[in-house]
Amino acid sequence: MTYTPKHASWLNMIEQWFGVLTRRLLRRGDFASRDELEAKIIAFTIRHNKNARPYKWSYDADADHARYLERHPQPEAVSALTEAA
Repeated sequence: MTYTPKHASWLNMIEQWFGVLTRRLLRRGDFASRDELEAKIIAFTIRHNKNARPYKWSYDADADHARYLERHPQPEAVSALTEAA
């Protein structure tokens, strides 16, 4: 098993690409041969790249860490809260 951080943008982008390819071509496709499938994937890729727009990727590690701490209180903080009560 491999841990993939959320900010591994190239992995997210390739997953999105395969999702688009699957939804727009593969699910609806009827391919008589492997060569026809390959030709349609290449044609789809060329069309897609002509209309592609840059994807603005952003990742805020501090905000992500703060969300993590909200969901997973640290043991010291939990014991301090119970002692104060």
